[in-house]
Amino acid sequence: MNLDEARDALGEPAISPESAVRAMISAGALHAVVTAGRDGAVMALEDDSLIRLRPPVQGAHTVGVGDAFLGGFAVGIMQGEDLRGAAVMGIATASASALVPGAGRIDVASVARLRSEVGVSSANRLDEL
Repeated sequence: MNLDEARDALGEPAISPESAVRAMISAGALHAVVTAGRDGAVMALEDDSLIRLRPPVQGAHTVGVGDAFLGGFAVGIMQGEDLRGAAVMGIATASASALVPGAGRIDVASVARLRSEVGVSSANRLDEL
């Protein structure tokens, strides 16, 4: 879900992506992902680890970028990626989507190129990042 949706669902209008995924895990979710627009996404896993993903480029065309993230994430899962790899695919797909006008117009070659450029940082525990 995106950060605005997380804030609404949790009833916390100023919550950060990191705190949002932490709250979702505390509430019983096995995994949680919150997208935050140009700031990328944060994902928490059931082992209490946190992964921050940063887009490699900042495109000007943001319509449909959240849907592109979800589509890329789903393709990653379908291709056998673990959750981290699927999230990287989601960020790369969202980034490629933002580079061209019009929702859903994604260049597959751009996704492949951007995938290796996604910024990824992780911590063993949610409170270390």
